[in-house]
Amino acid sequence: AEHLVTLAHKEWNQTYRDTLNKIARTSISKLTGRSEEELSDLQLIPRACTWFTCTQPGCIHVTMSVSQVMTHSCLRTNLEPQEDPEAPDYYLKSALRWWTSNSTRTTPERIRSCIKFNDRAFKRVQKMLEIHSLGDNILRTTIEEVDSRTIRVACSKCEVIMTWKRMVST
Repeated sequence: AEHLVTLAHKEWNQTYRDTLNKIARTSISKLTGRSEEELSDLQLIPRACTWFTCTQPGCIHVTMSVSQVMTHSCLRTNLEPQEDPEAPDYYLKSALRWWTSNSTRTTPERIRSCIKFNDRAFKRVQKMLEIHSLGDNILRTTIEEVDSRTIRVACSKCEVIMTWKRMVST
């Protein structure tokens, strides 16, 4: 049973990433003028330029990284048992659902309805990478590459100095 749980979690994780990658690819195509086919070979999840926004009314999560999206509460929908409790695999299926999503389910449809690509964050990262000579290929620059530079950014309005991730999310 443990092996099945591990496989279910990996499949769920890959579906999640594929869905976010498609959302990112569509928006980046529009922002850069490159076709989606041209971007199809790129894994845009996770990259330094890839940030998302929740579209649910009242949600305070304006800018989220991939890992924040994966745990975002607005994506959770309550899961009611649909199988017959008398079915032989009922308890295994229930345990798998609970383990992979903690009694909730996030589907690709739910992700597409709640999450959109954050164009403003993309443009900010693009500008920052150009300034710090990391902009050779913004779509391939990883979060780790930017983090290794320990880049700090100063706000032109309030003069606060912040990390690049803080700059992206403000």
